[in-house]
Amino acid sequence: MQCLPSCVIEVKPEVRKVLLERGRIFLRYAACALADHVRIVQCFKCLSFGHYAANCKGKPSCGHCTGEHEMKDCRSRDSKPRVKDMEDIKICHVNCQSLIAHLDKFRHFFLKTCYHIICMSETWMRPGVSDALVGLPGYSLFRCDRGTRQGGGVGFFLLDSLRASVLCSSEGSVAGRPEYIIAEIESSDSAKLLIAVVYRPPNVGYLGEFFQKFSEYQSADTKLCLHPGNATGTVQIYASLEKFKYSDLSIIDDRDKLMEYGQQDVAFLSAHDLIYVKYRIKTQRRCGRRITYRDWSCLDMDAFMSDICGIDWTVLLASNNMDEKVEEFNTKLIEILNKQVPLRTRCFKNLPAPWLTEDIRRVMRSRDQARRAWRRYRCDRLYNRYKALRNNVQALVRDAKKEHYMRMFSRAGKAEEIWRGLRHLGLIKARAEGGRLRHTVEELSEFFAQSAEQLEQGDGIVLEESAYRSHHSAQTCLVRMLDDVRKAANCRMVTVSVFFDFSKAFDRVNHLRLIEKLKRLNFSDSILRWVHSYLTDRTQVVKDKSINALSAGTLVKVGVPQGSVLGPLLFMMYLSDFESVLNYCKYNFYVDDLQVYLHCEPRNLRDAIWKMNKDIEAIIGWTTTNGLLLNANKTQAIILGTSRYINSVDLRTLQGIEVDKTMIEFATEIKYLGVTITNTLSWERQVTSIAKKVHTTLYQLKLCKSLLPEELRARLVATLIQPHLEYCCVAYTDMTAEQDRRLYRALNACIRISAIRMWNGLPAEIRNEESQTAFKQGLYAHLLRMPD
Repeated sequence: MQCLPSCVIEVKPEVRKVLLERGRIFLRYAACALADHVRIVQCFKCLSFGHYAANCKGKPSCGHCTGEHEMKDCRSRDSKPRVKDMEDIKICHVNCQSLIAHLDKFRHFFLKTCYHIICMSETWMRPGVSDALVGLPGYSLFRCDRGTRQGGGVGFFLLDSLRASVLCSSEGSVAGRPEYIIAEIESSDSAKLLIAVVYRPPNVGYLGEFFQKFSEYQSADTKLCLHPGNATGTVQIYASLEKFKYSDLSIIDDRDKLMEYGQQDVAFLSAHDLIYVKYRIKTQRRCGRRITYRDWSCLDMDAFMSDICGIDWTVLLASNNMDEKVEEFNTKLIEILNKQVPLRTRCFKNLPAPWLTEDIRRVMRSRDQARRAWRRYRCDRLYNRYKALRNNVQALVRDAKKEHYMRMFSRAGKAEEIWRGLRHLGLIKARAEGGRLRHTVEELSEFFAQSAEQLEQGDGIVLEESAYRSHHSAQTCLVRMLDDVRKAANCRMVTVSVFFDFSKAFDRVNHLRLIEKLKRLNFSDSILRWVHSYLTDRTQVVKDKSINALSAGTLVKVGVPQGSVLGPLLFMMYLSDFESVLNYCKYNFYVDDLQVYLHCEPRNLRDAIWKMNKDIEAIIGWTTTNGLLLNANKTQAIILGTSRYINSVDLRTLQGIEVDKTMIEFATEIKYLGVTITNTLSWERQVTSIAKKVHTTLYQLKLCKSLLPEELRARLVATLIQPHLEYCCVAYTDMTAEQDRRLYRALNACIRISAIRMWNGLPAEIRNEESQTAFKQGLYAHLLRMPD
């Protein structure tokens, strides 16, 4: 037999089994991959191996619906595909050498494969890269990045039908040590699988640290380990047949469970081959993404209006129950919709990148053929040809992707289209499941503003409640409290403050007590009856997403509906009598976040803590009467003041804060309404948190910078980063020069990514601004006005 680029050999099923077990064939003393030379003949009529369809005497068999007909004649393509149980799990490992650099080709390759777990080493990712940015449709990502230096990193993609819990990882370990992630894989109908992905960097010693950690979790019956590095194991798969060095290894616990193993050339990744094992354990096959929708393009409006006009409303008009009327109305409309615009279900098995055209795929196939030829004959001419094709493919993919997104964002006329593209890129989180809002944000805001204004005029809410009120916000709540603390500090006083956490406050509102409070607020009897009808006789169900089923309804006897328009307003009125509870302390309410505080001189701290405990007892009594519950374990206490007085206080000698017989220790810092406040009123931790968020978002934008138009980049900076810089910024009144400089540097980084390269590129009126607030407002206004 001659060494031709491709050979077609017809073999019997038993011969095929032997070839697949060995994984290689020998032609003129050269070992070649089986997939490079052999194509097993399969009959397309009966789906059996070993004979041609022209000679087939068996009954036709369809691979889609298992009927006795060929697949080309199948008429059930629109039906739901079968989900078959398998007895094997397929796991592979690839050495990526930068997952982000090969992301498009990585997705294009693995979306056409059937691996349950895709293990990776040398991902070269940083913690700032979100999972959505490098996600693989149909899989969940588990990773352990090397945070301090470039390179390294391990992780794995897991099929969505499986579940995983990370038991241990090398995150935060000392540099120069092996990197690993250990996880437990679980399926609904199979045994648990303990898996580890390990990367041993060059010039790193023995893997004793990893094996010690791995042995702690080896109580499971099934264990498997995939990693590159020098080690020995049950199964050894070589990445280089010439040097025979142990480069990539797969180690399993039981050879009898090994169904198949081998390696595969992956041209677009590193010099390492893909290695895989087929392990005997019952799992579920991957089923494509299913979408149920209505095709409104086929709607016949005349027929639809004719059916609407022909509805018989006799049952609806005869009923005296409002719920029955609504149910009858919805039933009639849904029947017409199902008739005119029926529901359709589509299953997407492959989600390739839309910019990978057939021309690009043709060049990719030429690249793969050139790589196989070079690996077979090992000559410079073939290597140079492969290298040129590889570089050409990278350039074509990069340019095609850039052109695709530039065209998509340029043509996007609505904000929804832009956000959809950004979600596809992974720059923002995927939208949560559920229906759209029935009202726009502007309509809801207008309603809340009008309702809250009427309640304020009628003394219907707590005066210190800062939520859902016009001219009030989290910022005004913080400013009021911090101004009180600074005034006390100017008078050489300290502030004792306690931050309470209510457990499910909205779900514990007593309906009858709420009606009584509304009556004391002079609501009419008709409104009280309406509110009582609105709250009572409600049921609640739980949805199990794994089986897409709902539980039986349970009657809800307490609580206001969360997510409803009236829920927050009713809860605010439920707190209307709290003002009379306290005797010594001031307080702040923001929705269900309660803060009480008291000023005193340092020498009177014991007396102030005693008064604070007295008011806490009154608060606990009020919550008990109203059916609310304080979570003592999440309650925090802190003493605020200047460094001079705070450092002179010996906290060990002070009586503690007591909440429901639980002693609360004084903390050095707390996080209130998203802002970190220290006991010395320093903004160091808050500035560090803001700078980290800004640079993390900028790093993700930088990865996709070439795909975004300049105007969109400026809008993304204003949308994704500006809120971090401006949230409660009015409270930062005593920031140090160094902290102010760090925020300016973060702001300068935003300017650079928005295509403004030089300070002289800004208008003179912005450059000459002395106020930081005015400068920021002028800068962002300029960014939003930038042309394409």
